[in-house]
Order: sequence, then structure tokens, then C-alpha cells
Amino acid sequence: MGLFDLGPDGKRRRATDVVVPDFVTEAEIDQYLADVFHESATALHSAVRRSED
Repeated sequence: MGLFDLGPDGKRRRATDVVVPDFVTEAEIDQYLADVFHESATALHSAVRRSED
């Protein structure tokens, strides 16, 4: 599993500046990242979500 930033052109780049602590389980990762990045949300990109690919 990787963590990516979505650029303004729609391209993804690997996020290398994000550390998920060891105590966060896989089931908790979505909520953890939503809590960390909520201030970066926009009307168009309002949620953290897992990619299907």
C-alpha cells in the first residue's frame, strides 16, 4: 500500500513526508489520515479515500 498526493493535473506522486504511527491499524488508517489532512480539504477534494488501483 502506498500513500499518494494528487496534483492539480490529476497525477499522483508518492507522499514521502507522511508517517503513519505503528499503533494505527489498517482499519484505522482512513480515519487517521482524514484527521491529519482535514485542513487541506477543498470543495472538490473533501475526503480521504482509498484508490481502487
